[in-house]
Amino acid sequence: MAAYRMGRIAKKGGNGMESRHWEDLESRLRRDRERIGIALADERWVREAFRAWTHHLRCDGGTLSHDHEDALAVGMGVSLAIRDALIVSLVSGPEGCDERRMVAFASRPHDPPNVRVMYRILRRAFDDEDAVLDVDRCRRGLVMIDGIMSRVPGRLRAQPMALSGYIHWWMGEKRGLGLARAALAIDGTCSLAAIVTSAYDRDIFPANAVARSTGRTG
Repeated sequence: MAAYRMGRIAKKGGNGMESRHWEDLESRLRRDRERIGIALADERWVREAFRAWTHHLRCDGGTLSHDHEDALAVGMGVSLAIRDALIVSLVSGPEGCDERRMVAFASRPHDPPNVRVMYRILRRAFDDEDAVLDVDRCRRGLVMIDGIMSRVPGRLRAQPMALSGYIHWWMGEKRGLGLARAALAIDGTCSLAAIVTSAYDRDIFPANAVARSTGRTG
């Protein structure tokens, strides 16, 4: 059973219990990272959630269980590498980032082979006008991200909100700017949200953004 499911606190009974739920999950992940090491703890934390994520991306959509939503929300709050693995899984398509590679990116983001692969995937996806953006796959991912945003409390919404804004920006849709600004209102240190906001302000979009052929309407 995944670490984040052990000792799960029921969230009934008001904001106090709900707050304890999120604090307990975050504390558990941080303790595991200290006890068995960051790489192994993060790998165990995300594996089941990433498996469900990639399944829904492949199988015409769906929503994550609450356990998986909680794992990803807390994981993104503790480690930006978990958020970045979700991003790559969407903009690169299934060939570029499957479950195995997602886990590697999330748990060992600084390993040279992972750094090189991630850089190559993102660079090609951003710069190559002929790179195909799988819009349906992105939208299936956005459904799951929306589920996370609607579930978690304010302080944990910043990273999934910035992630959603980033994907909307990558697709060339205007909604991403509002999401990025909302993420910054929650957490002024959210660098991804600041990058997305700056990109909109400067009219910078990926070469293969849907906006190139639609006039950036969205």
